[in-house]
Amino acid sequence: LPIWGLRYQIAQPKYDESFLATYNDAGEVTLEGVVWDEPDVRDTRTNLRVRVDTLLLPNSPTPIPVHGLALVYAPRYSDSRLKLANEAEWRYGDRVRVYGSLETPPEFADFSYKDYLARQGVYSQVRGANATFVAERQGNPVWQALFDFKGRAVGVLEQIFPEPHASLLQGILLGVESGIPQSLKDAFSATGTSHIVAISGFNIAIIAGIFAAIANRMFGRQRGAIVAIVGIGLYTLLVGAGASVVRAAI
Repeated sequence: LPIWGLRYQIAQPKYDESFLATYNDAGEVTLEGVVWDEPDVRDTRTNLRVRVDTLLLPNSPTPIPVHGLALVYAPRYSDSRLKLANEAEWRYGDRVRVYGSLETPPEFADFSYKDYLARQGVYSQVRGANATFVAERQGNPVWQALFDFKGRAVGVLEQIFPEPHASLLQGILLGVESGIPQSLKDAFSATGTSHIVAISGFNIAIIAGIFAAIANRMFGRQRGAIVAIVGIGLYTLLVGAGASVVRAAI
């Protein structure tokens, strides 16, 4: 119990002049930082988790160095990104400049969105943001490589299979469910088979079997086991490392 209490205390943010959330609800500001997680694509917008490093307050000529994550509600497509990087959709590692109102996430009568985001290390949000692309590939090189591979895999599935088959396979293999039509999701829900799409033990078992079979042939049983474990770990990170995925991988 004391260990968990110590961990809880360490995890609490320190609200000082360098912490982003200190400036919540101060009006419209300009933020600059890097997209630090895979963009959450919706029908009309994309949710970006931005690791902010500079903040410009209203009527202030000088940016302030800060740290902290902000959830940015950005348009799904960016004209500035299309112009500079030949792709309109946001990507992990994009450096962005965001203009909008920095807010504390809300709390509702039956649900605290503020606490929900806080568990993910996010204490600020910008709704209806004006986001401008600055540069690409500014993130962690390891994560960048994983997301690049994931993007190529999504593209290959789109080329090989028609819809909705391609989107369904993206969900089953890669954890990308944004392209699955709502009618198909409703059909899975009505028949009690939604677990097929969600990354869990079913998917991990297949991937583990493939990794183990290939690695054992190439490296022998002992070294092959190590290679297979590393492969399962990388796959877990690739598909988002949600609680059910981590549990299944272990």
